[in-house]
Amino acid sequence: MTDTPRKLLHSILLAGANRMSPVCWLIVVVMWGILGGGAAAHAQERMAEQTVYVGVLSDFDRSAIHQQWLPTMRYLSTHVPGHRFVLLPVGVSDLQRALEARTLDFLLVHPAYTNRLKAAYGLSNVSTLINQGQSVPLNKFGGVVFTQRQRQDIQHLEDLRGKTIAFSVRDSFDGFQIQQGLLSRHGVDVVRDSRLMALGNPQDRSVLAVLEGHADAGFVRTGVLESMVRAGRLDLSRIRVLNEMIRPEFPFRLSTQLYPEWILTAASHVSMKLINQVAAALLVMQPDDPAARQNNYAGWSPPLSPAGFEGMSGITSARVVSPAVRHPAAAAVQGEWQAWHRYIDHHSFEAIMGLFALFLLTLLLMYGHARRVNRALHASQAQLQVMAHHDVLTGLPNRVLLEERLTLALAQARRSGREVAVCLLDLDGFKPINDTFGHLIGDRVLQEVSRRIQRGLRESDMVARYGGDEFVLVMDDFEDQRQLREVLERILRVLARPLACHPAARVRASIGVSIYPEDARDAVALLKNADEAMYVAKRAGGNRFVIHHPAPEVVPAPGPMLVRKA
Repeated sequence: MTDTPRKLLHSILLAGANRMSPVCWLIVVVMWGILGGGAAAHAQERMAEQTVYVGVLSDFDRSAIHQQWLPTMRYLSTHVPGHRFVLLPVGVSDLQRALEARTLDFLLVHPAYTNRLKAAYGLSNVSTLINQGQSVPLNKFGGVVFTQRQRQDIQHLEDLRGKTIAFSVRDSFDGFQIQQGLLSRHGVDVVRDSRLMALGNPQDRSVLAVLEGHADAGFVRTGVLESMVRAGRLDLSRIRVLNEMIRPEFPFRLSTQLYPEWILTAASHVSMKLINQVAAALLVMQPDDPAARQNNYAGWSPPLSPAGFEGMSGITSARVVSPAVRHPAAAAVQGEWQAWHRYIDHHSFEAIMGLFALFLLTLLLMYGHARRVNRALHASQAQLQVMAHHDVLTGLPNRVLLEERLTLALAQARRSGREVAVCLLDLDGFKPINDTFGHLIGDRVLQEVSRRIQRGLRESDMVARYGGDEFVLVMDDFEDQRQLREVLERILRVLARPLACHPAARVRASIGVSIYPEDARDAVALLKNADEAMYVAKRAGGNRFVIHHPAPEVVPAPGPMLVRKA
């Protein structure tokens, strides 16, 4: 605390200590905390590690929740210095009490509850999970309502009145509640108008019940049908999806609106500094991190607000917190105003003037503090925006920015009739470098490789780090495939040269190429075909590129001999 404010505060206390109301004492305490208490708290924080409690919503097996999320807690404890993150599984019935008691600092919850909790307790979104449960990394999901294609009597949602509907469990948000909400908006109350058949998890059971004729229709989460197709357990031509929604950016069959995946939120008492540290740590998590592998997710994305997703209100969340619950801050403000009026009625003019002066001084100090916090917040948000779209090690665009750029490139190509090439580049011989020289040299190799790829591309092309030693190149605006081949041959040549960071380390590359529109017409299929072509190049010896079509063409790096594979 500086001398001048300390002396002023001391004088005010001496002048009116005997006549100060509880309100005045409250303001003095606030002022003391702003001027001096912060230094003590900071010193204490430096002396001991701070424990951060993360609640995970669960009414089922708590031991499974611990096993599932403990690696993520260890990851945060490692990447947020000075903090130890502790997991607290919490049931729906305990959630309101825990938030009111401020025993939780962060809460991981599915989107059915997020809006209501934000309104009642002032929670703020930190990050959204990127789910990899159905092999495609996505931070959004939806529900599917389906029947057998041969059922001519079931063409629309309204046709489900009086029918038997198979689903997993009533408490499942993605397997029952969002489909129930969809049907309700179409005038069908499934509890009253239909016969319900709860089969438990996995949700595959609902699909089999419909195919075998035990149920007329079924509810599942998006991706379940496609997962069964990949496993050879379902012929998708036997299924009709009701109220099908076409979303170009979403690869699965869909009946409902899209919803964000599980959302990590922060309680209102958590500092903005800690929120930014947690968000930054999650955004740079790689899909191969033990925390991601343990929970079968691909990482975290910037927060998707459930408020931007249609159909969220009225689904289950009404059971979590009563609409009559008010934010604790609102009750505190009302109490302070009541105390202020009582003070004016019963105390002298001199005491009122002293309180008013103290109040003005407190406002002035709080205004200065708020300005400093606001500047720091803007700087942190700008840094987070960069981190959310770029790889930390190489500075290249990451998967999030790649998805945005590729979607834009394909949209422009559809209008102009141009071709777009998506190239998946994987380094040959990178693992021995890590094993022999260590991860520090491996990181330097990836940085130098990134710079070489950028120099080998044209100004209009893009390269992104896809993960590990994989990179994705997006190239458009080329006159013909001869020009595309020249660029790829140039990249293979520059990557094969000795590395400046370690002369003994040598790498080459295998590149798989998929071209829009002749090979595929959407981003997911282009990346999948490029991946297949890349593995063909690796099996052929590497240091070459392969253009994907029914009979892939294999072209090695520039050299004295050209090999073509039929």
